[in-house]
Formats: sequence, structure tokens, C-alpha cells
Amino acid sequence: MLTATSIGNGSADPATGWFPAESNVVITATAGTNWYFAGWSGDTGSCTFGDALLAVPMTQPRQITARFTPDAPFIPPNFTYNMKIRLTGNPAGG
Repeated sequence: MLTATSIGNGSADPATGWFPAESNVVITATAGTNWYFAGWSGDTGSCTFGDALLAVPMTQPRQITARFTPDAPFIPPNFTYNMKIRLTGNPAGG
């Protein structure tokens, strides 16, 4: 049995249900308008995290909670992104 709930303005899908033993279920957290996904809690041992996705191995009954906050994510002062961009093709279009 998987029970997925949410705290704050958002949802976790699938929310609740029976799934075959040893299967993997992917739960998606979706924030409401002007809310942000803040993390997972509950029976997350052996789960695989991927931002707002959680892969849950059904090796036991699990209760999972997706948490949401109205506060924007904190970005430290002087934070810079380190991105590499790879361009392919002919930029002149020919």
C-alpha cells in the first residue's frame, strides 16, 4: 500500500493505492500557483530522488509526503550558474 499526501498548496500523484510487491512507483509532486516544491518526507528509505519526482520501490507499505512552501527558493547572494552550452549545426542556416 502506498499513501502519498501533501502539505501546503500542491499535490502528489499517484496519491494512494495498492501496487504490486517489488514494483517501482514514480510519484510526481506538483506545486500550486505561486507555491514551490520543498522536498519529500516519510518512508523514503531506498527511494530514488529526482527533484519533484520520487521513485518508490514497493518493498513495504509506504507513507510519503510532498511538502510545498509559498516562499521562493533561497538563492545565495552572488550565486552564479556554471552552464556549458553546445551549439550544433550551421548558425547561418545554410
